[in-house]
Amino acid sequence: MKIIYTLICSIYFVNAFAQVVPVTSIESGNVKGTVHHNGQLFHSSGQYAPGYEFPLNSGKSTIYSSGFRIGGTEDSIGGTVTASWIDYTSRFQSGPISSLHLYASEAVNWETLWKVSEQDIANHIANFNLPGYTVPTNIASWPAHGDVSKGQSVLLAPFVDVNNNGIYDPQNGDYPKIKGHVAAYFIQNDETAANFQANNIMGIELHTMVYAFSCDFSKVLNNTIFVEYTVHNRRNKTFYNTYMGSWNDLDIGCSENDYIGTDVQRGMIYGFNASSGDPGCPYQDTLPFQGVIVLAGPYQDANGIDNPITQDVQNAITSAGICYPALGKGFADGITDNERLGMTNSIYLSRPVGASVVPFFMQDATTPVEAHNYLRGHWSDGTTLLYGGTGHFSGSPTTIVSHYVFPDKSDSLHWGTRGINPGFEWSEINENNPQGDRRIQVSSGPFTFFPGDKQTLELAFTVAMASDTGLLASFPVLQAYADQLHQFFDQGYTCNNMLRTPQQEKKFIDVTIYPNPTHGVFTISTKEQGNFRLEIFDVSGKEVKSGRLNGMEQVDLTPFDKGIYLVRLSKDGIYVTKKIILN
Repeated sequence: MKIIYTLICSIYFVNAFAQVVPVTSIESGNVKGTVHHNGQLFHSSGQYAPGYEFPLNSGKSTIYSSGFRIGGTEDSIGGTVTASWIDYTSRFQSGPISSLHLYASEAVNWETLWKVSEQDIANHIANFNLPGYTVPTNIASWPAHGDVSKGQSVLLAPFVDVNNNGIYDPQNGDYPKIKGHVAAYFIQNDETAANFQANNIMGIELHTMVYAFSCDFSKVLNNTIFVEYTVHNRRNKTFYNTYMGSWNDLDIGCSENDYIGTDVQRGMIYGFNASSGDPGCPYQDTLPFQGVIVLAGPYQDANGIDNPITQDVQNAITSAGICYPALGKGFADGITDNERLGMTNSIYLSRPVGASVVPFFMQDATTPVEAHNYLRGHWSDGTTLLYGGTGHFSGSPTTIVSHYVFPDKSDSLHWGTRGINPGFEWSEINENNPQGDRRIQVSSGPFTFFPGDKQTLELAFTVAMASDTGLLASFPVLQAYADQLHQFFDQGYTCNNMLRTPQQEKKFIDVTIYPNPTHGVFTISTKEQGNFRLEIFDVSGKEVKSGRLNGMEQVDLTPFDKGIYLVRLSKDGIYVTKKIILN
């Protein structure tokens, strides 16, 4: 099999770099984001220009740059800290983990990315077996396999294996497995010469998919670009106290008059203008809010229990649970050790207007220790984030440790201060902070990163603008978007302009399943009129039951194995999918 894979890789990688595309843009209905193969997102690399345009074709932008970062320790009680990160520069190189002696020649061959649309795939599926058809380069060269003779993993980019032979063969109908209506995909690793020189190698392979939907009926999807970071530990080294996150330079129109904050309940960080109007800057009086939402993060270390969602903060702490549903996935679902962490920390960096020197504790990370400190929600000097003031011991009115910066009114349970009520709401507005250029980081962890493991961080970058003027008018819209995006993620994105209209979209809301979890028998109901087709699938996609629904039906899953099942209703080209847990 190894010889076969090597041959396949040799065939397809002849084509793979015939057209090098180092940078592209991903568009939703109303947002366009620049994507660079070096990992810099929403930044026109080399031009020092923002690259997250909103509204589309307006020339206005709300993000200057965004990048991934990860770090951990090499033993369970501390020890050497190793980290890799992307901000205005990248500490990764292009391509998968390979034999070390090949990087000098191999990395340059991977300085590209693959952009594939749903339409590209549909055309390929319809035409691949027709005489005279030529597979498009972006599908033919999809990096599904590495070259094992070069020390690369056999399996790289995800693909749909039509004939189930384990080999990516687009000539016989295989195609890239993407998310959204359009996606960009690229691969990097951290085994750079500079990292070797600094003894700062994790041996990780980073796969990034940036994707978007274009939905006539959905403002939130039209205003959102999604990013999925998948990290593989390819070497024989375990990392402890590992965190990964997203660093963001949010410039709302201009960089000089911004504030930032954290919405704890929604797992979101955000940026907005610090003063009414945006004088001399693009947005003027109607001001957007830019959010970065953690939809799902790495898997929590296994502990043999179904960790809870509870408003009892102390119970959540002792049982490794969460207080708000948006701060994790898989909690309190009747299944043990499937929990994914959400937003666990946020911290900021600031350059107030007119300041010539940034305080040392909030300067950009320059060492692995500093990068890891930020990921843990600490300052670069290792001190903890404190609630109130600047958040640093030299400028906070309290000694209360906070996991989130500027939570304002979003944490009524005081989860971020672990149950301690500080007695006031901490926000930039309440502190009357000097406005300025803000950078803010969100992270998820800790987890233990074992050899051969992979972990994923899934983010939504969404921007909201109300029709009303005013400093905070767009914030409730952003909060509503965040709630919808978590719901979309949990239930599966359902966006197909060819099949649905705005009026039909309302039919996706009113579906009820109870009890859930169930021991076998459950009821499904809808107030919508008509005869719906009912299908039930296991997690592998196999249909286990089907029937019809007209108002209300009882369904019996008693004969089937315990686990998660997907219940799908469809009628006249519309459909909705719900999750049911069988205990």
